[in-house]
Amino acid sequence: MNEFTRIQTIQDLDDLYDTLNLSVIVKRSLNYLSTKVMSGNIHWILNKEAKLIYDKKEKYIPHSKMDQDVFVTSQSAIDVSELVNKFLTFDLFNQAQKLKDEGYLCVETNRKYHFIIPVMNTGTCEIDAYFFFSDVNSGERSQAITKAKELVSYMTKHLQFAIEHYSVREMSFIDDVTELFNQRYLPMVLDKEISRAKREQCTFAVLFLDVDFFKAVNDTCGHLVGSQILIEMSEIIKSHIRISDFAFRYGGDEFVIVLTQTDVDKAKVVAERIRKAVEAKGFDVEGAPAEIKLTVSIGLAGFPRHAQTSEQIIQLADDAMYLAKNKSRNTVYVTAS
Repeated sequence: MNEFTRIQTIQDLDDLYDTLNLSVIVKRSLNYLSTKVMSGNIHWILNKEAKLIYDKKEKYIPHSKMDQDVFVTSQSAIDVSELVNKFLTFDLFNQAQKLKDEGYLCVETNRKYHFIIPVMNTGTCEIDAYFFFSDVNSGERSQAITKAKELVSYMTKHLQFAIEHYSVREMSFIDDVTELFNQRYLPMVLDKEISRAKREQCTFAVLFLDVDFFKAVNDTCGHLVGSQILIEMSEIIKSHIRISDFAFRYGGDEFVIVLTQTDVDKAKVVAERIRKAVEAKGFDVEGAPAEIKLTVSIGLAGFPRHAQTSEQIIQLADDAMYLAKNKSRNTVYVTAS
């Protein structure tokens, strides 16, 4: 790359990266690379998502929390299984050092070449993400790899800032104790689900869960025991919902669950499973004098059956939860509104 081209490239990227929004930066990066590197498709995969792909293989489901495009996305639409199969042709983690040393990995399948360029963190010297170029013609392979390496090297500074910014933002939405999402992220999820429900003519449901007599646990056993129970409670919740659903610690011993693309009847089945799992659980926590038995009261409201706004559905689910507590505790109550 001559000096004029180098300066022009830096200027182009400075113009592209006038934001720290990682999703926007990823999309712009893929579009820019597609104009400079000859390949069938270009993909972005965050390193932690790459690890999940190698762990789950054909059972991999894209990360659906927060912004999907941050974790894995493609310049042109591609079937997830096709992307996974192509990506798995690299023995990525056994060749991590080679990838760092040479700046790329390349494999051939069906007379087409695929190569990976890492996005290196200049501070830690670890890989933050990958640009994956698929279906490159044999005669264009060498030139494509060289060009891609040059461009990604100029992009790295911007990408690193955006990744770090996203990580900080993501952590601000995570509860310190349970590692579920916190209340701050709930309005964003509800607004997104309402928009999707209206667009796709589908439904979703909200569960509001409160641990019965939890204050007595804190008072008699201490807050450390209480915190450990909340952690185990969050594990029960996560084990009974799908990857596409969202679980929040709303505050104290209250939890909110957003069941995406789920009607009220199916949501009640999920709520009952969670209730029964908690009822059957013996919380054997270090520091407690004996095994602790607990129950939960759960309120349920659905969109659009019961509510038309995010504020309404949370309020109705919360009210239903209090009705469950006043009724008998250890029960699921569906709002009548």
